[in-house]
Amino acid sequence: MKPALQRLYKRVPQVVGQTQDLPSPCQSICVMDAEADLCTGCLRTLSEIAAWGSLNDEQKRHIWVQIGRRAENI
Repeated sequence: MKPALQRLYKRVPQVVGQTQDLPSPCQSICVMDAEADLCTGCLRTLSEIAAWGSLNDEQKRHIWVQIGRRAENI
């Protein structure tokens, strides 16, 4: 796993445990993998990235959980 993804993966438990103000997983490595349909920096889909600013904390937590699962499969 690439170092940036390792850092992201290590953050998942901490962020998922937060009750509010969940941070964006963006790591400023904004490159979409066309085959996986995921950003190679944050492991989000384009729709997740586009919606992030309007999501509530529960929805953001769900995406963070998905990021953790996606990272485990890389």
